[in-house]
Amino acid sequence: PGRDIDKVNGSITATAGEAYGDLSTVNGGIDLERGARAGKVETVNGGIYIDRGGIVGGNVETVNGAIGLVGTQVAGGLETVNGDVRVKDLDGELNLESVNGKIEAGGVRQSLEAQTVNGPITAAAQTVGRGSTISLESVNGAITLTLPKGAQFDLSAETMNGTIASTFPLGLPALTKPHSKTREPRAPKEKSRQIVVTDDQGET
Repeated sequence: PGRDIDKVNGSITATAGEAYGDLSTVNGGIDLERGARAGKVETVNGGIYIDRGGIVGGNVETVNGAIGLVGTQVAGGLETVNGDVRVKDLDGELNLESVNGKIEAGGVRQSLEAQTVNGPITAAAQTVGRGSTISLESVNGAITLTLPKGAQFDLSAETMNGTIASTFPLGLPALTKPHSKTREPRAPKEKSRQIVVTDDQGET
C-alpha cells in the first residue's frame, strides 16, 4: 500500500494510477482520479468522488457531503449523513447509506443494500445473478427498482403510506392500503411512500 494522507483542513486529490493508503480530511473533499487506489476514504465536511478504475479497500464515508462513484471497486460501504449517494457500474456487492439524501445506483451487477431516511431511492440492475439480493429501504421517499426484462426473482415489498406497483406479473393485485404487503417468490425488500418495480425498457 502507498502512503496515508491525513489532513484537518484541505481537499485531497489522489493522482490517476497511483496507490495510496488511507485518505482522511476533516474540512475538504476527496477525489480519486481515474485508476487511483486507496484504503478507506473519509471526510467530515466535503464530498467524495471516485472516477473509473479506482479501487478502494475500505469504507467511503462523509458526514456533510455527497458521494459519487463511477466504475470503481469498493470493498466497504458508502455512507453519508447529509448528502446524496450516486453510484454507477460498480463491481462487487454494494452497501449504500444516507440519512438526509437520495440514493441512485445504476448498472448494479451483484447484491445491493441501500437505505435512507429522508429521500428517494432509484436502483437499476444490469443483471440479476443467482443468489444475489437487493434490499432497498426509505422512511420518507419513493423507491424505484428497474430489473432486466425477463428477470426471475422473488419480491417482498411493504409500504406504510403509499402504493406498490410493478410491470412484472406478481400474481397479486397492487395494494394501496396503509401497512399493506405483497409477496411473490424471490428478491428485494422495499419500504417507502411509493414502490415501483419496472423492466429495463422503462415501462411503468
